[in-house]
Order: sequence, then structure tokens, then C-alpha cells
Amino acid sequence: MPSSIRLPLARKSPQKTASELHGEKSLTDPQMDLFEFRVPAKAQFIYPIRELIGDLARQLGFPDHEADMIVLAVDEALANSVSHSSHHKEPVEVCLQLNDDSLEITVRDNGSEYFERFLQPLALEEHLREMRETGLGLHIIKTVMDSVEYIRTDDCRNILTLVKFLHRA
Repeated sequence: MPSSIRLPLARKSPQKTASELHGEKSLTDPQMDLFEFRVPAKAQFIYPIRELIGDLARQLGFPDHEADMIVLAVDEALANSVSHSSHHKEPVEVCLQLNDDSLEITVRDNGSEYFERFLQPLALEEHLREMRETGLGLHIIKTVMDSVEYIRTDDCRNILTLVKFLHRA
């Protein structure tokens, strides 16, 4: 994967590219609290978003292991969006809200509805016994994040919001 991929970035303040943000020392500036991306529903766009979110989490003060868990949850959410999107025609939208004590990530897509799967607890023993290769994503997301919310909109869009709180010592 080339490291020079640039993603379109929409922000409340004047636009900067992801590479320009990478060198920023402080992400708590009130003008730098909201990042929005619209990317094609294709697997090759997951990696750069994962890397950016991991870097942002670390710069906000999350320990490495928590930043890695955030990246894992985002990876699962994006992989689900890409694999279940309607023929990859509509982009996946990712919104990052940086708060003083939390990181909120919202993933929006036009994929198939998964409300029932979201509510169901994972039957891990059955899952392992049947040797399923997929189906753990929502369980992983709900396990590693502090708060997870799913909404299916009237216009058939999925909105998955993940929150991780920063526990300062």
C-alpha cells in the first residue's frame, strides 16, 4: 500500500491534508475537533484511515494498547461497511470527533441493515464449533469500545458510532 494516498478531508476550519495533520503537536485546538472523510467503499481505503485514527488517538493521549484497540474496532467497522455495501457505488463516510476526554468515530454507509445482528450476543462456542471465518466484527467492536450505537435511517443508511474515553491518570 503506497504511503502517499491522500484522502479528501472536510473540516470546520480551513482544510488540511492528512499528511499536514500528521506533524501537528496539539489536536485539542477547538478548530481541530471534527474530521470528515468520504471514501470509496473499497478495501484499499481502510488502511490509510486506520493509520490516521491510530495516530490521532496516540496524539490525544491514548496509550498504545488502547489506540491499537480503537484501530481494531475501526478496521472491523470499515471492513463491514465495505463488504456489505450496495455494490460499492456509494462512498463510506467516516467522521472523527475529538473531545477533551474521548474520541468518537462515526461510520455511515448504505449497506444492508444489521440491527438484529447488532443486538444479538455472540454465541462464541457455536461460532468456534462451526469454524466460521467471519461474524466476529460487531462483537470485537462492542468489546473494545466504551460505547457503541447503531442506527438505521429512513433513507436506508447505517450509522455506527464508536466512542472510547480517555482515562487520564
